[in-house]
Amino acid sequence: MKLRHPDKPTGPVDPLTRAVRCAAAGLLLSLWWKYEWLWAGLRDGPRLSLHDPFFPAWLRSTGTAAAAFAAATAGFAAVLLRPGTKVSVAGAFAGVAACGTLTLHQAYYNDATYTTCFWVAAWTLWATRRLGRLGVAAPALREAAHRRSARLAQSLVALMFLGGAAGKLTPGYWSGAVLYDIYFVDRDFWCFNLLRAYLSPEALRRLATYYARAVVVTELLAVPALLWLPARAAATLGIVLVTGVVVCSNFYLGSVMACLAGMLAGGLWVTGPPPQQAAGATVPNDGSSPVRGDAGKVRRAA
Repeated sequence: MKLRHPDKPTGPVDPLTRAVRCAAAGLLLSLWWKYEWLWAGLRDGPRLSLHDPFFPAWLRSTGTAAAAFAAATAGFAAVLLRPGTKVSVAGAFAGVAACGTLTLHQAYYNDATYTTCFWVAAWTLWATRRLGRLGVAAPALREAAHRRSARLAQSLVALMFLGGAAGKLTPGYWSGAVLYDIYFVDRDFWCFNLLRAYLSPEALRRLATYYARAVVVTELLAVPALLWLPARAAATLGIVLVTGVVVCSNFYLGSVMACLAGMLAGGLWVTGPPPQQAAGATVPNDGSSPVRGDAGKVRRAA
């Protein structure tokens, strides 16, 4: 006879569990999106003679990178398969540490993949710990935690869009010169190949200016939209934007955006307006619970 874990909720999978699993799946997809580059770096790394004295020996080591990739893969797989358990919390910790290591490694520090993975891994650690501490808590508390996780995910993505827009507010980018040189001149990508086939060089240069300015304006407008729109609308908008970056500029950017899309996906299961009061439910004492009133009643669930 199979015993049921006393703290494991029964019935359909709740939205917070789905959100954690979506983020873990996105992280695994991001890590292995450019698997051929990853394998080439691990295979050829020991034969390369590049040594930057800024990095200590262990952050130049191919073994460190291989161990970080293995730890992150195993950790996020544990979160995907067993969200809310002690194993998944340990896996999320391992994923945060591994992605943090890769953001500092000589071979990978300049790849934005591991920066976005680090922040999504930190979100996943928070969410899976919260999920484990809720256990069989009242549905109102689980809904409140889900709403909070969606809001935090949208805030993180908004911050990344703000950083991206701020970095592009330069004369070279605003004029379109940067994008023209990087993408429009000879980038082998479907949309740029199509544009070169039908437009003259002068028209391409003008289009590059409009394209660059549209990117900056879109990123700036995305920030308040992600922060102020209702959860489902903000999640949908965020997923459309990060997918558009991949489809309209570079498929390799999927490694940067997949984890963000996975984290945002949890907001798709937020339904209806937030409840103003959920009485009769106690809150786990984990330091991140909703505001409590008399006798431990929940005064504010979201």
